[in-house]
Amino acid sequence: MTFPKNWKGKFQARPGNARLSINNWVETTTHQMIKDLLPAGTVDTNTDLVLVNAAYFKGMWESRFNPDLTQKEIFYVSPSKQITVDMMHMEGTFKHDVSETLGAHILELPYKGDNISMFIMLPPFSNTESSIDTTLKNLNLDTFKSVVENDNLISKKVQVALPKFSLETTIELTPILESMGVGGLFAGDADFSWLTPKKISVDATVHKARIDINEKGAQAAAATAILTFRMSTDEEDEPPIQFTCNHPFAYIIYNKMSHTVLFVGVLKNPASVK
Repeated sequence: MTFPKNWKGKFQARPGNARLSINNWVETTTHQMIKDLLPAGTVDTNTDLVLVNAAYFKGMWESRFNPDLTQKEIFYVSPSKQITVDMMHMEGTFKHDVSETLGAHILELPYKGDNISMFIMLPPFSNTESSIDTTLKNLNLDTFKSVVENDNLISKKVQVALPKFSLETTIELTPILESMGVGGLFAGDADFSWLTPKKISVDATVHKARIDINEKGAQAAAATAILTFRMSTDEEDEPPIQFTCNHPFAYIIYNKMSHTVLFVGVLKNPASVK
């Protein structure tokens, strides 16, 4: 974000207006997806500098879900708790695999352009709540790339059922950055001379993300899945794989050209994120 030369004066004289200006810039940059990034009180007369960055992604499915097939179905938040969601349906040829490392089925849903895809990691449905936790425990950038970048995914006929959802999360990044070993940013003697000649300190960091998943694509949102070994069969005689996301799963939006993760999330309860 580009600030006027007298921005520091705006912080001291009208911190509320400065905060609203920043929030308006973020909202405009993200096409109204991210609103009110900085809550009231986060900018005051002691503020000298605010660093803001915003990213926006809008992807259209390469193969869209037919809205006429979307219907109310059960989503198992846990083996003992069920809710009703709008479940989208589609049948097509998609890349799929079973990862024993992650303990989950993997499905690639590409966006138009063939560079960016959503990868869904669906653990088996079980009588316990630990399936998704096991997958998340084993999921990191290395294990993910070992699945999606080594031609492990094979094109198969798949019947996909995926809930519509909208997810928005606000995170205070300070404890996360401290756990990553960069807590020195918040120390009183931190050196920011590369950024400004004035003595400043970092008081807080805020991250806000939102994703909408619907029949058209993503805007940056009981059948049993059983882990099986891949078998060599005649694809013409093989029935479609049932990939039914009716229980908690993880998802990653990934740029295959730049090998970068654009968005990562876990859907445990669609009703709680609308």
